Amino acid sequence: AKRFQGIVAVIECKRLFEHLDNDHTVESFQSNLVCHQDGTCNGLQHMAAITGDRNTAIAVNCTAAKTSDLPTDIYKLVADAAADAAENKAVKSLIEKYGRDMSKNPVMITGYGAGADTVKDNTAAFLRKPKNEGSAKFGAECGEAYIEGISQVASAVYNLTNILKLNAQSAIEEGARTFSWVTADGFKVTTKYIDKEGNRIRAGGFASLVPALKGSVFDEVKTIGALPPNFVHSIDSTHLRAVVNTSNYDLVTVHDSIGSHAGNYAATSRSVRETFVNVHNYEALENLCDSMGQPCPEFEGDYKAEEALQAPYIFS
Repeated sequence: AKRFQGIVAVIECKRLFEHLDNDHTVESFQSNLVCHQDGTCNGLQHMAAITGDRNTAIAVNCTAAKTSDLPTDIYKLVADAAADAAENKAVKSLIEKYGRDMSKNPVMITGYGAGADTVKDNTAAFLRKPKNEGSAKFGAECGEAYIEGISQVASAVYNLTNILKLNAQSAIEEGARTFSWVTADGFKVTTKYIDKEGNRIRAGGFASLVPALKGSVFDEVKTIGALPPNFVHSIDSTHLRAVVNTSNYDLVTVHDSIGSHAGNYAATSRSVRETFVNVHNYEALENLCDSMGQPCPEFEGDYKAEEALQAPYIFS
């Protein structure tokens, strides 16, 4: 991607020089470059706002700060905490060597509901890469250390995930099979999973789905596991929709990366922060818990989404 970005920049410079060669001014040149503003683990930012967890908010740059302050780096924070948590010297050494790079995947996928086994498997896969020359046999232990590091640095992830899973389990025991909630902009989300293995015909490497032979089978495990990430995805997509809907100019969006023309950069920056606050003025979690017939948790954190208005690095 960087090579292509470099080529685009060269082409843009060529356009500018031709513009100047034709006796035009710099001020009259209209750039085609897209200026992106990227969120710091946007899912975790929303989890911090929902739970009020200040440590998580600090780790993902959601708290009020000055532009002269340095932004926090959640990947390094988690890597440092993981190294401290590692009891095996070989594991500690690997984390210290590959720490920040190896922490990126665990942090990102945990924020969207990945379980411990997935974190361990992915960490082992990282160590198997030829360029890393690591020892994959320590992958599981490194993964465990990263899980502990995440729990210390960004506890909002587990606090929100665990309560949603517990509520889903209770609701299912009471007969629920489908979970629905309404986002801040009125979008209704519904989640339900069916076990389709009974519908799958396999022949060697070939597999095909056919109509259910014995009726649909509810997939309890997947429904419970998918609810937290689906809920968080619904919040960050609401935030993105709000930014788009409040902007009367073109945007280029890739999940939590929002690109605009340079002339609209400041307006986009304001919109990102203001809509973040507006999204969290609406109690989406309460709406979900009410629809589940379960109590809405009262988190003890003191972080408020309003701090995003003075957070220079929440999207930067």
